[in-house]
Amino acid sequence: MKIKREHQRFEIDVRFSAGKKLYQRVYSTAGFWHKEGPNVSHGSLTLQLNETRQLHLHAVLKEALRLLKRQGLSNYRVTLRADLRTVKTAKKFQQYKESIYIEIPGNQGFYFVAPLAQFNEGNFVKLLKEHFSYFKKPLLQTTLDVDTLTLTPSAFGFLLHEGLGHRHESDDHTARLKLKKSSLTNFSVVDSPGQETMLGHTPFDDWGVAGKDVVLYNGLTGKTNLLTAKSGNSRAVSHEYHPLIRQRCLIVKMHAKVEAPVAEGSLHIEDVRMGSWNGDLLELEVGKALYHDKKGQEWRLSPFTIKMKPELVSQMKAFGDLEISSPAGGCHKGLQRGLDISFLTPSAFINLNKSAVSDQLEFIF
Repeated sequence: MKIKREHQRFEIDVRFSAGKKLYQRVYSTAGFWHKEGPNVSHGSLTLQLNETRQLHLHAVLKEALRLLKRQGLSNYRVTLRADLRTVKTAKKFQQYKESIYIEIPGNQGFYFVAPLAQFNEGNFVKLLKEHFSYFKKPLLQTTLDVDTLTLTPSAFGFLLHEGLGHRHESDDHTARLKLKKSSLTNFSVVDSPGQETMLGHTPFDDWGVAGKDVVLYNGLTGKTNLLTAKSGNSRAVSHEYHPLIRQRCLIVKMHAKVEAPVAEGSLHIEDVRMGSWNGDLLELEVGKALYHDKKGQEWRLSPFTIKMKPELVSQMKAFGDLEISSPAGGCHKGLQRGLDISFLTPSAFINLNKSAVSDQLEFIF
C-alpha cells in the first residue's frame, strides 16, 4: 500500500528583551514523504494560509503582546503556530491546528501553551497573576515534616505521562518485560485520541490509522495495556522523522470520589518543568511547590527534583475536578522533541508515612 504523509507549518515567532524587540520571524516549513515498502523519499510543499487566517493570527499576536506589556513585563517570547497534517492511504485524513506559546524567562519563568481558540484575556491574566503571586510567599529555609504529597492536575498528568505512559510504549524493547498487574485504586488511565480542544488531539496517526482508546491502567482490576501501531499511536514531530509509538491525550477516569487530604503537613506540587523516564525511575523537575506546615503556615520551596518508582502511581488517590493541560515543551523521545500531548486529569495525593512508599521515593533539594 502506498502511504503519503504531508506536514505543513506556518509560524510567527516574536521575542522581546528589556522592552525592545529582538526579532520577529515569520516562516513556513513544509514537506512530505511517501512510503512504499522500505523506500522513503522526501519532497517539499508550501503552506499558504489564506488572508483571513493570517490576519487572525496577527491580531491574536498583537493582543498577546499588548497584554504582556500592560502587565509591566519586558522580557518575553510569543509564538503562534498553524499546523496542517495530511495522511493519504486508501482514504485522505486531514487535521489543522492553531496554537499559542508564551514564555517569560528567568528564575520566575512562566510558560503558557494552549490551542489558539482557548486564549483570552481573562484566563491568561488570571494565570499570570497567580504565577507571580506565588513568588511573594515566604521561602522555606528549614526541614520539612511531610505526611502527604499532593499534585495539581497538570503535575499529576506529567507524572502519569512519565511513569505510566512511556513505560507502556510498545516500541521500547523492555516494555513487555515491565507489563504486569498493578495495585488497585480509585482511577483508571486511558491514552485517547482526545478532544478537539486538546493540543494532543490525534484522530488519526501519521500512517493514517484511526485512533482508539487504550486503557493503560485499570484501577479496578490492576490490568495494564501497551500502546501499539494498531491503536493509532504512530506519531512524528514532522515529515523529517519516522513515526514512533507516542502518547496522545492521557485521560483519567475516576471510579470513586475521594475527599482532598488535609492541608497541614502536605507538600503540594504546583508546577513540573520537566520529566524523564529511564526505564527504572521517573524524575520530575519541580518548578513550584508549596509546603503547608502543621501550624497552618504556607511556604514556597526552591526548585527540586522528585525520583520515584513508577509502581507508586497505583498507590495514589485521585480527587477533585478534571482539568485540561499540556506541557509547554511537549514530549521528547529520541531525537524527536516537542510533540504535542495533553492531559485531562484531576488532582492526586499519596500518603508518605507508609514504609512501602517512602522506600520508593526520593526528594533532591
